[in-house]
Amino acid sequence: MEPAARLAGATLTTLLLAPAFAAAQGEGPLPTTMAGIWEVQIKSTHFGSDGTKTSGTLTALLEIEPRVAAEGGNLQVRSFSAAIDTVLFPETFGSVFADYFIASGPDATLAGTLKVDASTGEATSFRGTATLNLLPEGEGVVVAALTGKRLDPSTPTSSIFVADFESGLFPYTETDPEGSPTATLWHAEGSCAAGTAIPASMGAGAAAYNRGDEGPPVYNFDNGSTNAGAIQGPAIAVPPGTRGLQIVFETIRQTEGGVLFDQSFVEARTVGAESWTTLTEIIPQVPCGSSPETVTLGFGKKSIKPIFGASFQHRFRFDTVDAGVNGTIGWYVDNVQVRTID
Repeated sequence: MEPAARLAGATLTTLLLAPAFAAAQGEGPLPTTMAGIWEVQIKSTHFGSDGTKTSGTLTALLEIEPRVAAEGGNLQVRSFSAAIDTVLFPETFGSVFADYFIASGPDATLAGTLKVDASTGEATSFRGTATLNLLPEGEGVVVAALTGKRLDPSTPTSSIFVADFESGLFPYTETDPEGSPTATLWHAEGSCAAGTAIPASMGAGAAAYNRGDEGPPVYNFDNGSTNAGAIQGPAIAVPPGTRGLQIVFETIRQTEGGVLFDQSFVEARTVGAESWTTLTEIIPQVPCGSSPETVTLGFGKKSIKPIFGASFQHRFRFDTVDAGVNGTIGWYVDNVQVRTID
């Protein structure tokens, strides 16, 4: 899938994660208390260099970790803008507004207003507009309008799927990128280097894409050629009345870097659909011996039906793209949960 397609409509996806903090114009830093679950609607239009126009809407659920309030006072509306070398549409880990909605590229900008109850330091809603010039690749421009509201903190969540890979890959199935069952470099693994166990929070086993199950183990994915593979989850029923879904997992990952090679995707599809929707591309480098990154992907009710249907499958897909620079640990995934926002 081309970058332009990934940025248009229901397939909006994260291309790069880099925490950032945008300054409020004339009012100091943005408030840092935005903890809670946010429902965010993103309307995007991709204007292709060939004259085509593609529009779509994605509703995301974002869970933001607590931060300390910096100011007191009455309800305020603050304006902000950012031009940061990051592409982010949308992602759900980080803890500041700018972590989620940064557009970047030549002349990329994000601008909008954030409504804050400064007596508590809690943000309540926002509106913003982002533009992303896809040149010099020649793929056009993306314009996105963003609106968000903070949900009631008492909004309940329920776990409907859990996998910890302590006893192997089950209930996941190894497949090729086209979805046909086949042996790949994915396997259950308890180490990320000789004599170095995976992080303690991952327990005794995680799903790993590398050659660690060979004898002797080789903690890289360099088999001398281009390689790819996925682990595909079972069908998961979406309960009636679900307001949103979250897919949460821990990860460590060390690859060539960037977005063009050694790609790590999280994808989903309605059961029975032929194609997969990219939910995000995992970018951060989290080497062996580091604490794992926790990723939370959230999607609102307007996205559940077209992306997830009444029941859905998800998968983790790795693709080296080329045969070079494959001598690192690869990608580890563990403690997967699928949760509903009720």
